[in-house]
Amino acid sequence: MINAIDDYFKFNKLKKLHTDFCILAYNTINKFQMRIIDKIDVKTLIIISNVIFILLYVVLASNNRIAHDDYYSIYIVNKLGVIDSVIYQYNNWCTRYVSVFLSFTLSSLLKYKFTLFIYNILLLKLFAISVYYSLNACKALFKESSRNDKLQILNYSVFFVSAIFYASFNIGETWFWLSSTSTYLLSVIMLFFAFSFIINKKENMANKIYITLVSVFIGGSNGTLSLLLLLVLFILFLLYKQKNKLIANKLLLSFVCILISFLILYSGNGNNIRSGSFDSISVLDSFILNIKTTAIILFMRVPNILIYILLFIIPTFHIFGNTQNITKSTFIKRFLVSTSVLLSLIFVFQFPITYKTQDVAAIRTLLPISILFFLYGLYLIYNIYQIESFRLRIPKAFAQLFLVCIILFNFWNLQTQYKVTKNYASKYDERIETIKKLSHMDTIALIPLPSSGFLYSSEITFDANHFSNKQIKVGLQIKSELILKKTKHT
Repeated sequence: MINAIDDYFKFNKLKKLHTDFCILAYNTINKFQMRIIDKIDVKTLIIISNVIFILLYVVLASNNRIAHDDYYSIYIVNKLGVIDSVIYQYNNWCTRYVSVFLSFTLSSLLKYKFTLFIYNILLLKLFAISVYYSLNACKALFKESSRNDKLQILNYSVFFVSAIFYASFNIGETWFWLSSTSTYLLSVIMLFFAFSFIINKKENMANKIYITLVSVFIGGSNGTLSLLLLLVLFILFLLYKQKNKLIANKLLLSFVCILISFLILYSGNGNNIRSGSFDSISVLDSFILNIKTTAIILFMRVPNILIYILLFIIPTFHIFGNTQNITKSTFIKRFLVSTSVLLSLIFVFQFPITYKTQDVAAIRTLLPISILFFLYGLYLIYNIYQIESFRLRIPKAFAQLFLVCIILFNFWNLQTQYKVTKNYASKYDERIETIKKLSHMDTIALIPLPSSGFLYSSEITFDANHFSNKQIKVGLQIKSELILKKTKHT
């Protein structure tokens, strides 16, 4: 009994110390806010962050170079032309006819110096616009001062894109590899457009055409994402068909377009040939194995991006309006439901990959997962902020402090990536010139490329028969064997 009383007093003493610490931290941040950070508002800090991020992206885009599969695209386009190349790929290996058509079209234009740079800049612009349309359709969630301010919503859109940029599992493979971006990054951008066109209040023909086009792009480019969206769209259609017929009809239109486009992708002979490279397993075995592959994503890949998600979540949730208070029990229900939805979506996303390859999804395909985790974290923080019994509201100074950290982080990356990627681009260009000069030789030994930083490296291997080596060889149309020279560092 005496021990129980002692434990009780110890617990309450610790509880009081914890409360006192929280109050002290709260007061300290408020003082810091009053003295320094509070002089600059959140909107201004976001603008500064966006400007530096855009400069960083421009630097990366200017130093970006083609890699691996891009060389094969150049070769086949030069040999067959764009349309015939797409047909050949569809029948012999890759049935992603929409993204392949885009990739091959761009490959035919790579003979012009600034094609890749312009393409990368357009990707950023498209992503920002797609997010802008999505946020504009949800502007009722914002604080009143921002709801009708288009420039401010655009400012938030660029900031959101920068958050997704850093939260990507591999920036180079996701954002700067031509063969990847035309499939995975662009299909995600089209998903944001589809979302905005579906939830807006417009029902004119132009809006329906937009839904059709972006849905066809997704269905004909990204099979994994398409299957997930077909399930989600079907469920949402069932939920909305009685509540809101306008949205339900748009959901149905998108569902049909994605389904038709996906069926064309799935039925291609190239898909059958490609599937022959993998073992066949039953649906039940795939389901069991998918538990493991999903766990690998959750426990081995997601932790690598959590720090970036947290860094951007804190300032992002401050742009939304706090319109209601909720109880702790309501929060717990929302937490359990949102967590269940998140885990289910990841499981469904990974399942067709597990069934086909018995492996975890490639890094470049996981951009939707990083976006899901960002939205999930934002949703939880937003709900935590609304708990009516939450004693210490998250102060505005936290958002401002995190924004200062993001600005410094962007500036540091701008400096380091400028040096690293400029050196990479220079050495890459020297390598290409060396290959052309020595193309009369049977074998060309190349010095390893330096680090490519945030960019996707075009490095080859020590094995002349490796696909990376052979793709450069056919892309440059030379007969020499390419190998990597062994140095003391390699």
